[in-house]
Amino acid sequence: MPAPVSVFILTFNSENDIESSLQSVAGWADEVFIVDSFSSDQTVKIAEKYTKNIYFNKFENYAIQRNWALANLPLRNEWVLHLDADESLTAELREEISNLIPHNTGGMDGFYIKRRFLFLGKWLRFGGNYPQTELRLWRRSLVRVIDAGALEYIAIRGKVSTLKNDMIHENRRGISAWITKVNLVSDWEAEEILTGVGAARLKAAGESEYVELGKTRWLRVHIWNKMPLFVRPALLFILRYIVRLGFLDGTAGFIYSCLMHYWYHFLVSTKIKEKQLLLKASGKKP
Repeated sequence: MPAPVSVFILTFNSENDIESSLQSVAGWADEVFIVDSFSSDQTVKIAEKYTKNIYFNKFENYAIQRNWALANLPLRNEWVLHLDADESLTAELREEISNLIPHNTGGMDGFYIKRRFLFLGKWLRFGGNYPQTELRLWRRSLVRVIDAGALEYIAIRGKVSTLKNDMIHENRRGISAWITKVNLVSDWEAEEILTGVGAARLKAAGESEYVELGKTRWLRVHIWNKMPLFVRPALLFILRYIVRLGFLDGTAGFIYSCLMHYWYHFLVSTKIKEKQLLLKASGKKP
């Protein structure tokens, strides 16, 4: 019997990733939905092999797309599992959810799932890359997604816990596609740090709901955002690659730390500086 769970997956030109994701949930979950942002590759054709529930919506950002899915998909189950196109469930995680949801959730309304991140084919176990937990399984009537610029957070009116088993995150699109995405996301993060609009939304949500990753958000707001711009990437690289032993992941760990923990945040800092200079030249207050 299928697990009484509705799965939805966001896609855009995801032909290299989506089959693995769908293979991990098709036939296991009661229903699977695709929310596609008008892909121009074979994504939809591949998805049609696994589900007829394919919907289209123009992409603005991840929070808006996820909220659109929750509001518009004809979900028939109270429990919803969200995946990105490059994520899949392990057999152990499927079994855990199947045993948990129909019988006893322990009074919980949402569950964090540990994410096993593969980069260049290697599982990154160190450098703070595992276990990364994300709130991905929840009662849909209790959830909304908070738009915080480059990041989005699940707000839930209920109790949460963490599942024992992992999901897999492995992007197969290549470094060039990753850099294109990072360039876009860095625009969002630079804008958010300057305006603080997303932080205000999170604060308002947190007054009435549980919002995921509270400790991480506190560090971002009270420490990270107050550090000198171009000190941030260097310190983060040292923290993740050296202090938190990212070097134990070998070449893949070094490349990822350079790209994500140093270069990405250097790019964000540069964009913030550029925006500040433009505002100053126009006579507006940064």
